[in-house]
Amino acid sequence: MDAIASSVVPNPDSAIGAPAPYPRIGEIVRLQGEIGSRCYAAKAGSIERYALRRQTEALRAELRDLTERLRRDLAIERGWIIGRTPFSLSNLATGRRSDRDVQVHLSHGVVDHAECFRQRARPYRPVALLTHSYNAGPEEFVAVARKLGLAVELLDWSWYYPGHCNAALFIRI
Repeated sequence: MDAIASSVVPNPDSAIGAPAPYPRIGEIVRLQGEIGSRCYAAKAGSIERYALRRQTEALRAELRDLTERLRRDLAIERGWIIGRTPFSLSNLATGRRSDRDVQVHLSHGVVDHAECFRQRARPYRPVALLTHSYNAGPEEFVAVARKLGLAVELLDWSWYYPGHCNAALFIRI
């Protein structure tokens, strides 16, 4: 684990590495699972099922707002903007703005549920990619970062699916 820690770039001023500032996200994910089970058991077309679906929609909207706030706060904190178009880790490493087939190069085996960040000023080059991965862990994140010449910050938690995803922020050096 020491080899991993030595290649990770910590940011002591970052709120993103702190414990989950929005513990409500984990609670929402849990509630959605419980409501989904109850909805599945409820009779089709019933008032109960309709009410459960409405609860789920309200939770989804709240979750969307919270994660958007986290994304926005991260971008503002770092002086970036949220990317409207995706890019690959290869693009991040080279600074190229786009890729003809992002999906072919996107994963490197570690990227899932990617969130892309760009420079605030033109030409809006890729500056960071945040991944919430089910399968990759610290060792894989660090290996890919080394291979591509990127810095990586390992986050303590993932807002995509708390407790089930590992989050890492790849940053162009």
